Amino acid sequence: MTSEACLTILLDMKTATVREVQHNLKGVLRQIADGETVEVTRSRRVVAWITPPRARKPKRFTMPNFLERMRREYPHRPISDKQAADMMEYMRGQR
Repeated sequence: MTSEACLTILLDMKTATVREVQHNLKGVLRQIADGETVEVTRSRRVVAWITPPRARKPKRFTMPNFLERMRREYPHRPISDKQAADMMEYMRGQR
């Protein structure tokens, strides 16, 4: 994290005591959901930072290319699409 990003977080940070968090958790969670970082203190000492979760990129599933894999595994023997499909069907039938 760059120093500018740290400074931005510190300037935007809200502070709450442990007691305030216990008694007003709904309000604190609302601030966090709005993108705020909340600094939690006990006896004027920082004990925690509660931050919103990072956005996750959805994982995309791509179907493996079985024909290409078979051609790599058996380079000495040309394999057609029909042969590959028959081999896959045969292998699945053995399970």
